Formats: sequence, structure tokens, C-alpha cells
Amino acid sequence: DTMAAEAQALILDFKRVTDVDPTGARSLLLVAKRLRQRDRSLAIAGASPRISRILLAMGLESAVPPTHWYRSLDAALESHEDRLLRSSGTRAEHHAQSLPDTTLAQGMSAQECRLLLTYLRHRVFAAGDRVFRHGEPGNSLFVTTDCVVDILVPLHNDEPMRVASLAPGVVFGEMALLDNHPRSADAMVKNTGSVWELTRERLTAIEQAHPHIARRIQVNLSLGLAARLRQSTLELREATED
Repeated sequence: DTMAAEAQALILDFKRVTDVDPTGARSLLLVAKRLRQRDRSLAIAGASPRISRILLAMGLESAVPPTHWYRSLDAALESHEDRLLRSSGTRAEHHAQSLPDTTLAQGMSAQECRLLLTYLRHRVFAAGDRVFRHGEPGNSLFVTTDCVVDILVPLHNDEPMRVASLAPGVVFGEMALLDNHPRSADAMVKNTGSVWELTRERLTAIEQAHPHIARRIQVNLSLGLAARLRQSTLELREATED
């Protein structure tokens, strides 16, 4: 009841649930109906086909419509985030970023940015396109310009798990470029837009022709990786303290 009073939506992750007895299914149905009466929503995520059949046989679909059943917790979270933004009148707008506003060019002068731009390739992607895939050679880094890019980690016998959503102006794909290892994840464009690409060959050319710009790029990449590591450490600490 306390959770229902504070939250607009409740998502139940059934990924690790292997069985549901009639008492549990009945209790879940009562909770779903109570939430509906309070203008709250309940979503079911990650239920196996067998568990889904049990829940449907117990009548849960009468309180949880088909649009609130999701393949994974990540899909449910993404859908409800968008729904809450729409209901609040807030639009998830992402404005195009010019090169000086990106994390790649942080601290560079206007002239340095103009020089850097001549080494970047502009690439356009449709929604759902992969910028790169897990296991591919890491020969480039990328910068989002006017689109959101989801970083997806493939899971064994499961759909990919989204580990990050990157707004315009953010560098991604730099780890594989720096350590010369294959890509560790997929990068999927969420909405039609474009990215800048900096290949290893172009980066080497910058190092030879404009070493001061190359040093700035290396500093900015290091700062980005450090910020990401710090955030991961905080999330791990919060998870272990719960």
C-alpha cells in the first residue's frame, strides 16, 4: 500500500520465477485490481511462456492489459519512462549538439574544433540501426550528434540488456579503439539521426599533424572513462547496501 501510494507504476520482474501457485496468483490479481482502482498501473516483465500461461489462466489479464506485459524488465522500464514523460506533459527532446559542445572536443578552441571536424566522418542512421555490433573490430570511436544511442549487451539465450542510453554529445565506442579489442556490446540508434566517426587511421593522422589536438582528445577520453567508472562504482555500492 505504501508503494502504491507513492508510485505511478509497479513493475514486477518474473525473470527468475519458476512457479506460481494459485494462492500467489490470486494475491497478485487482487493487488493488480487494487492498483487499477487507485489509477496506478501494474506491469509484468520477463515471465516465461509457462508462467505467463499460469497467470493468464488465473485471470490476471483482466487487471493487467496485454500492453503491460513485457519480454524483459528493461523493455518495461523504457516503456513506462516514456509513458510517464508523456503523461506529465514532458517531451524527451534531444537537441543536436555542435562539435564544441561534445565531450570529445571539451576544452578545445574554435580553431581546434574546426580542424578536428575535418577528420570526422558524418554518418546517418535510421531508428533501430546498429552503429556497431558485439564482436566486431573496434576501429573507430563515435560521437552522438542529434540522436540517442542505446548500448546493449548480449545475454546468453536472452534479448540484449540495455546498459546505457547516450544523449547527443557523448562519445562511445572508444574502449575498443583504445585497447584494440573487439566490441563488447551493440550500439543501437534509438531515433533517426547522425553520429560523427573518428577512425584509428584518422586519429593517427591527427597525432602526426596536430599533436596538441591529439593530446586533448586523449585527456577527454580519459575523463569520460573515469566518470563512467565512478558512476559504476556508486551504483555497485548502492546495490550492495540495499
